[in-house]
Amino acid sequence: MQIQPSGIKRSPDPNGTESTEPDFRQGGSPEFLKAMINKMTDLIFVKDRQHRWVLLNDAFCNFMGCSQTELSGKSDRDFLPDYEADELVFITGIPNEDEEFLIETQGKNHIFSIRKSLFEDEVGNQFLLGVMRDVTCSKQVEAELRQTNERLLASVRECTQALLESEASLLRLTDNVPGIIYQFRLDADGTMSFPFVSSGCRDIIKLEPKAVQQDSALMFATVHPDDAEALQSAIAYSAQTLQIWKSEHRAFSTDGQLKWIKAISRPTSQPDGSILWDGCLIDISDQQAALRERERIEAELQKQTNILQLILDSMSDGVIVADELGKVLVFNPAAERIFIKAEPDSLTSELSQQYGIFLPDMETPFPKAQTPLLQAIQGKDVDNIEMFIRHPQSPDGIWVSTSGRPIRDAHNIFKGGVVVCRDVTERKQAEAQLKQQKEQLETALIELQRTQAQMLQNEKMSSLGQLVAGVAHEINNPVNFIHANLSYADQYTQDILELLQLYQQHYPDPVSEIQDVVEAIELDFLQEDLPKLVSSMKVGTQRISDIVLSLRNFSRLDEAERKAVDLHEGIDKTLMILQHRLKKNSHRPEIKVIKEYSNLPAVECYAGQLNQVFMNIIANAIDALEEAVAGGKKFTPAIKIRTQVVEQNYVVIGIADNGVGIPDLAKQRLFDPFFTTKPVGKGTGMGLSISYQIVAEKHGGSLNCVSETGQDTEFAIAIPLRQK
Repeated sequence: MQIQPSGIKRSPDPNGTESTEPDFRQGGSPEFLKAMINKMTDLIFVKDRQHRWVLLNDAFCNFMGCSQTELSGKSDRDFLPDYEADELVFITGIPNEDEEFLIETQGKNHIFSIRKSLFEDEVGNQFLLGVMRDVTCSKQVEAELRQTNERLLASVRECTQALLESEASLLRLTDNVPGIIYQFRLDADGTMSFPFVSSGCRDIIKLEPKAVQQDSALMFATVHPDDAEALQSAIAYSAQTLQIWKSEHRAFSTDGQLKWIKAISRPTSQPDGSILWDGCLIDISDQQAALRERERIEAELQKQTNILQLILDSMSDGVIVADELGKVLVFNPAAERIFIKAEPDSLTSELSQQYGIFLPDMETPFPKAQTPLLQAIQGKDVDNIEMFIRHPQSPDGIWVSTSGRPIRDAHNIFKGGVVVCRDVTERKQAEAQLKQQKEQLETALIELQRTQAQMLQNEKMSSLGQLVAGVAHEINNPVNFIHANLSYADQYTQDILELLQLYQQHYPDPVSEIQDVVEAIELDFLQEDLPKLVSSMKVGTQRISDIVLSLRNFSRLDEAERKAVDLHEGIDKTLMILQHRLKKNSHRPEIKVIKEYSNLPAVECYAGQLNQVFMNIIANAIDALEEAVAGGKKFTPAIKIRTQVVEQNYVVIGIADNGVGIPDLAKQRLFDPFFTTKPVGKGTGMGLSISYQIVAEKHGGSLNCVSETGQDTEFAIAIPLRQK
């Protein structure tokens, strides 16, 4: 069957759009069409459903090295490799574009860009139209251009490196000197300038040396306002006397850090009447901090000494301290009350006779060699040595428990001993009181730690919320502008493409200049890809808007009032913020999130603080899963989040992971402040403690952990639907 070009029509596009190919039935006679395609440099062929060529242009025949007669009715399988792409076009009707390597009859390699489209004749027979464009030269030019660019880039790098090495050799000396090396000039008319400033300026006050050289006011602007007047006076005095200028003053770096600066420079008078100072600035912040720390420590030591003396004076226990020679150094009032006498000059006398000290039998004088203080001086530890003391002021006697310890210096040399004597007559009462005081102190300490941690966390989260809200606002404005204009851009693009289609339909034979531009810009590809590009941009801006909204919602950490909110939304926003940690990485597969949400009503709560709880628990779950993977556990990491209403007035949120579980000892302290099972530097130990406070104290709910070593771990959050 002979197929005439005028009898071929374009098959409908699978996507339902009208064909942009010209209608050959409006193009004139078959002879005109043949003449037209034979003038084209692209290789054009038409094959039937059996892959036999039914129409070829001259360019195709020349490439194959055969005539129309020799090729007509033959299959490309008789000459070329069997490509499955042709059959795929027949089956799907979808045009195919690809690049193929072909060898012409002279054995030369060619690269062709090939587009294949499906057509049907008037009776429904299918034909495949192929257009082959030789892009060999352009590919070669691209390769040569790439090589040329690489050579040029290498040359530029070599020149740049040479310049850098030259400059580095000149500045190496000043750059390696600690602090700032500088020259300061004061002209006769009062003009100030810095002819030279070393790179230390960048390290100490965060100013670029060139900027200071261009504007000396930048350097003086860093001086603390309280030190500026004294600094100017010192410079003026040095200028008058030409004496060395020295100064210790405070300065602010451009990033807001307050530093102590020590400056010294020598002035020299110049022939033009100006004065030039050569000097240096050194950051002595550490020395000043050390000095202040030393003063603080000395004050603290004095304070502790006073407190210690106050404690000694206030203690109910007697404290006696003697040096290595037995000279008594401390004999506190309680010791005087116990022994009813002032302190002895030394321990050389018979203490049992002087103070009425007896063994527990209450008759035998206490041996001097066994005296706890003497044993402590000799380097022995003694504990709870009981002795009976009886003297005229206490005829019934008292029981005293004495413990002693040797005193050693930094070189572990004995320097004396100390003993504590306690009246244990009322031991039980004292023990009970001590126990109560201990418990109160521990409770106060825990409460203080929690309060301190909560204050720090609130301040941190408040600052974080303000930062996130500000960043989200700054991002949201331009994104909304772009997203809104993309809708118009999309419509304008569609209008232009429709107009272009009408031009192609009614003016299928553009002038050569237009045809050249069409080929240069690959108009067909542009028409197909431009709408996709605009659509992709709209999807991207919408994604940014969603993330910004999540950040803004999550940042509402400082809201003081309760309100009814959708807890699922808070959980989803938290998951969105943590999405980067859930994705697959080089160390583990993706962490799956399984949601088992019930139909929850709006819950009255502090939304921002609950978001913080969700963030802490889910982040801990991710850490646990990563630890399990690192430990060699073979499993699919997953986090399951379930919600439900229980007892009509409580909502429960369960967050579980399938990691390695939590040991019993660690589980008992999970909610203690500063307790963490993570390595140093990876956790403060405050996340769960603060979460517990938010749930239990702020919302009147409960936070529990169910876990066993090697098993799943679930944290259950229960809060009332309505706050009282």
